[in-house]
Amino acid sequence: MKIGILALQGAFAEHAKVLDQLGVESV
Repeated sequence: MKIGILALQGAFAEHAKVLDQLGVESV
């Protein structure tokens, strides 16, 4: 599960970046 968690953290960082560009406030 550690690999999955790390992947989620990496994906979250990318999604937060994209959402920020779209002007959506990330929690």
